[in-house]
Amino acid sequence: MPTRFFHSGPAILWVVDVAPAVLAASAATPANWVASCNLLGTCERYPQVSTQVIREEVRNDIGGDAVISKPAHGQKMTLQAELNNWDQTVLDATVAAKSGGNGVRTGVHNVISLATFTDLPGNSCGLFVYYPDQVNRNEVGILIPQATLVQHDPTKIGNRTASMTLRFDSNTCFLLSATGWTSFDYLKYPTGTAGIDTALMAKLTGA
Repeated sequence: MPTRFFHSGPAILWVVDVAPAVLAASAATPANWVASCNLLGTCERYPQVSTQVIREEVRNDIGGDAVISKPAHGQKMTLQAELNNWDQTVLDATVAAKSGGNGVRTGVHNVISLATFTDLPGNSCGLFVYYPDQVNRNEVGILIPQATLVQHDPTKIGNRTASMTLRFDSNTCFLLSATGWTSFDYLKYPTGTAGIDTALMAKLTGA
């Protein structure tokens, strides 16, 4: 019988205040970065998380225009979340300092800084989507070590902001190891990953 992933309770977004290169190197060990998480906000509804396999179309003289191979070059992730509660200070800092360029809070951009590689400071931020429902979840959460803020839109009812919609795209991290280069855009932590629940719950409760 087919099953579904039933999600109850809010998903919580955290900004990881660690340099992207350092976060990429320690992503597999949550104890190295979980203490640096700053609460961005909570999502009443399950965030829309989509992944795309990136493939190159290969052609040669014999095949002409026909594609003879589509080798994979990793995956890209897009995250869209609607925050029903959020920390305006953390959100402002993310928009101002992690969107690429300088001074984006005021709409004035440094064009040289905007045309940067993905791993340069200020172009992206670490983002962790945490699922606190330990009974119904199928994973603790998803880490995007280099998340680029693409869009942020407030939803207004009357004269107040009711929710905030955010969309992030992943940038690719490259790590050098003994076996060669490893690239990844996100990392999922299965249920039972040690240290994450305890550390984040302590932050939420002020313990």
